[in-house]
Amino acid sequence: MKILATQELKERLDEILPLIEEGETVEVVDRGKVVVRLVPKKRDQEAFWKRIDRYAAEISSYLPEKVDAVEIVREGRRDLSYSEAQTDLERLAIEKGEHSEA
Repeated sequence: MKILATQELKERLDEILPLIEEGETVEVVDRGKVVVRLVPKKRDQEAFWKRIDRYAAEISSYLPEKVDAVEIVREGRRDLSYSEAQTDLERLAIEKGEHSEA
C-alpha cells in the first residue's frame, strides 16, 4: 500500500492510476490524516501477478547476478542440521497424532 499526500497525488496522478489499476491500494493523507483510500475496482489474478512480477523485479535488483530466490531458500533449509529438521518433523507428527514408534 502506498501513502501519498494530497499534493503528491495531484502531481503524480498519471503515474498512480496505473498502479491502482494493477491492484495497488493508495491512501491519501492531508495534514497527517487519511482522507481517502483508493482501491482497484476489482482485484483479479492478472493484476495480482503483475504486482508480483513488479515486486520480484524490484527485489531482484538488490540480489547479485545469477542468484535464484528458490536457491536461497534451499540453502537456508540445508543449513538446518538433519537432526533439527527430523526433530521438527517428529514434533509435528506427534501433534497431529500421526507419529508411530518404529
